[in-house]
Amino acid sequence: MWIRARLDIGWSDFLAATWNCLLPQRREAAETAAMRAWAEIDDDGALFPLSVRSGFDLILRALELRPGDEILFSALTVPDMPRIAQLHGLQVVPVDTNADGQISMQSLEKAITPKSRMLVVAHLFGGLAPMSEINDIAKRHDLFVVEDKAQRFVGAKEEPRDRRTDVVLYSFGPIKTATSLGGAVMLVRDDKLRRRTKEILHRDPVQSRKDFLGRTLKFATLKSLSGPMAAALFLRLLFACGKNPDVVLNGIARGFRDNQLLHQLRKQPSTPLLQLMARRWSNFDHDSSQRKVAMGRYLDKQIGVSRSENDSYWVYPVFVPQAKRLADDLRAAGIDATCQNRMNVVTPIDHRTAPTASWLWHHVVFLPWYPELPDFIVSQMGGLISEHQKQHVAHISETRSKEEMGRQLRAMD
Repeated sequence: MWIRARLDIGWSDFLAATWNCLLPQRREAAETAAMRAWAEIDDDGALFPLSVRSGFDLILRALELRPGDEILFSALTVPDMPRIAQLHGLQVVPVDTNADGQISMQSLEKAITPKSRMLVVAHLFGGLAPMSEINDIAKRHDLFVVEDKAQRFVGAKEEPRDRRTDVVLYSFGPIKTATSLGGAVMLVRDDKLRRRTKEILHRDPVQSRKDFLGRTLKFATLKSLSGPMAAALFLRLLFACGKNPDVVLNGIARGFRDNQLLHQLRKQPSTPLLQLMARRWSNFDHDSSQRKVAMGRYLDKQIGVSRSENDSYWVYPVFVPQAKRLADDLRAAGIDATCQNRMNVVTPIDHRTAPTASWLWHHVVFLPWYPELPDFIVSQMGGLISEHQKQHVAHISETRSKEEMGRQLRAMD
């Protein structure tokens, strides 16, 4: 069984993280190392919150928006992000997407009202949203712009970026590229706001070494189960125990529980987490990232899909009318595809709905996607998807033929 995901982290990184948890280190040295490592990727001054959600909460604490102000979100996003806004007393408004999951300019224009104060743009699936166009619209309406790049990190200084964006957030949680099992980077454009945000961050308690050690051991165990044989046994065990693998795996990867969300978010990264973040950035594996892009280009061509040339292929989603059927066919072939994901569609508060995002969310299949996948598995997935597409087209043609025949028979009566 080719499991749906593998952690992008090596055993030597787990060993280093464990060692740093057990031996005391100077926090100032760890912060300096993280800052230097990040400077090789981006020359903007960085803050290091515990997670992207922590960073988002930080900026809301710093801005002190008025209760009832509106925050516009890419309609497809992680549920905790709009929930954090609501816990601050703010109104949440979805902005619908295009067919590729990126934000729609037309929907953005329609969503803005005099109460709109902020726009949060999620770069989904490893793609890159058109920030120049988005900022043109946002700045015309005096919106504070936050880029949520939790799903996109390419480790390159030449990454295209619109400098008008007010805040950029990167995630290094368990399932992310170059994971450090937690931690995030927050870039704040305005100097005064950055200082204010940093002051708030440094007043928060520090995550304990014990918590991070437990997290390290948990994900080391999960990594040991990601090989084809171990994954098959693990999934069979879950089924035998009556457990839903989607629920179990999403629960393991979830960083924060629903109860007392803000309390859990408001912590600084532990010293060993900062050390691991610096280590991962300094040793970023560009070859693995390029391998995923090459796999993605090949599969795009095989199934007739066109994506942006800037796509990093963090994951590979397929949008089809009969998503569950395709996922079942893939699993029957030993490929652990899933229709479940940790995102959701932002619930509208009025007429500003998101029909395209809703369709995508209900019709997506996520393929196993990591550089260790052999070429023959990528080809096999492409073949199964192509066959599914042909069957769907044939079904539509047959249905239309029957409808046309019915109309002709009724006309003859």
